[in-house]
Amino acid sequence: MKSISVVLATLGEKNIFKIIESLNDSKLDIEIIIVIPKNNFYKIKDLKNNKNIIIIKTNYSSQTKQRLEGFKVSKKDFVLQLDSDVEITEFFLEEIINYINSKDDKCAVALHPIIIKKNH
Repeated sequence: MKSISVVLATLGEKNIFKIIESLNDSKLDIEIIIVIPKNNFYKIKDLKNNKNIIIIKTNYSSQTKQRLEGFKVSKKDFVLQLDSDVEITEFFLEEIINYINSKDDKCAVALHPIIIKKNH
């Protein structure tokens, strides 16, 4: 299976710990790139010892600029950008990779932030 880089642009929200835990539950080869303003690094400093996490301290607080900084250092087959406050399912990353692999040509995948459960 392919490998994936996940870029998390953050200001250091507490939710980031939950999304990292969920991402690490994946069976994929994953690198997590956290891009955070230098003055907010103290909020996530405990994450610096994780072997699959790269932390980039930046002067930017703009998500767009932060993401670009993360894209520059990504090394895996695919790159996914996520907000640090999203919740994902156990097989989220595998489902995305499988979908992309099912396409014959290049594709981009946009994720819908809300999944509605219907009662039948």
